[in-house]
Amino acid sequence: MTERDQLVEVANLSKRYGTTTALDDVSLSVDAGEAFGLLGPNGAGKSTLMKVVATLTESTAGRVTVDGIDVTDCPDDVRTRVGYIPQETALDHWLTGRQVLSLFADMYKVPVSERDHRIERVLNRVDLLDRADERIAGYSGGMKRRIEIAAGLLHDPQLVVFDEPTLGLDPAMRRQTWEYVRELRAAGATVLLSTHYLDEAAELCDRVAVLSEGQIAAVDSPDALKERHDDSFGDAFKTITAGEVVA
Repeated sequence: MTERDQLVEVANLSKRYGTTTALDDVSLSVDAGEAFGLLGPNGAGKSTLMKVVATLTESTAGRVTVDGIDVTDCPDDVRTRVGYIPQETALDHWLTGRQVLSLFADMYKVPVSERDHRIERVLNRVDLLDRADERIAGYSGGMKRRIEIAAGLLHDPQLVVFDEPTLGLDPAMRRQTWEYVRELRAAGATVLLSTHYLDEAAELCDRVAVLSEGQIAAVDSPDALKERHDDSFGDAFKTITAGEVVA
C-alpha cells in the first residue's frame, strides 16, 4: 500500500438505474486502518455504494479511488486490494468448501505456490477446517457465511467490504463475525461495512455515514452523533434519517 491517510476516496458519486437514483452526489473518505460503517434504511444506497467501491458496478458520475487507484480506470488493480463479502449467498451448493475457495483463489490470482497454504489458513480462521471437504449444500447458514468471509480474505486484501455482515445470523454467529472484524482491524486491514443494526455500528465502527435516499445525511463517530443530538445513537439515527437534522 502506498503511504496515504485515506485508503478510499469517494467524490461526487452518483448512480442511476434508469429513472431511479440510487446515489446522489455522495462524497466521503475512509482512512487506512479504520472501520467505516454505512447506515441507512433499505433503499438508502448502501449496497450500491459498496458495489461501486468493489468494482462490481460502474458509477453514473463522480470518482472513486482505492489506494489512489481509480475503480473505473483500473478495476483489476483495485480487485487485488479489495475483498468483497456480499449480503446474499451465491455459492455453488454442489461444490465443497475447499473447492469454492480454490475457485476464488483463481479469481483473485493467488500464486499457485501459495494457494493450499492460504486456503488452509482462512479455513482455520473461520473454524471450518474440519468441514472443508463437505458440500456447501450441507452447510448451515452460518457456515455458508463463514466460507464467504474466508473467500474474501484469501488474497490478504487491504480493504474488506462487508455488505450486511450479520444479516440473518444467530446471536452466537453474529458475535463471532464481530470478532472476525476486530481481528482484521488488529492485522491492519481497513473495513467498510453496511449494517441495519445500530449496536453493530456502535460496537465496530470508528465512524459511520448515515445514508438517506441516496444522499449522505451525516458522517461522524457513533459517540459524536449521539452527543450532537443529545440522545441515544438509535434516536439520533432516526432523527437524521427523518430529515430533521442538517448534516
